[in-house]
Amino acid sequence: MFCLNIFAAKLRNKNKFVTSPSRNLIFCHIMEKSDSIVIIPTYNEKENIEKIIRAVFGLEKSFDILIIDDGSPDGTAAIVKSLQAGEFSDRLHLVERSGKLGLGTAYITGFKWAIEHGYDYIFEMDADFSHDPNDL
Repeated sequence: MFCLNIFAAKLRNKNKFVTSPSRNLIFCHIMEKSDSIVIIPTYNEKENIEKIIRAVFGLEKSFDILIIDDGSPDGTAAIVKSLQAGEFSDRLHLVERSGKLGLGTAYITGFKWAIEHGYDYIFEMDADFSHDPNDL
């Protein structure tokens, strides 16, 4: 959900607004949950992780993202957490696993998580841009 604090006065017909310093209106828009999620497994992807997340979120279609991090010693998970705490709190998800458990099990973990959370469409891609986000 995002909110915009504006000065406005609501007109009587429909939802038209005119600016007015006499009234303070908070306009909120509740974003619907996406029906699609992109699973991105990571291990030492600090150089790419924010770029790939922004690339997916910049697409016209709305996707959620699930990062499966295998205990990256370079701080990949910390970067994801900072993005979660900021602008992508409702759309960016993180599963941290202890140690490098492998790509196949990362995808299985992600698929199970996505199914448990009710996503209709599940995509997978690498964090290093070997898969083009524009192909989603």
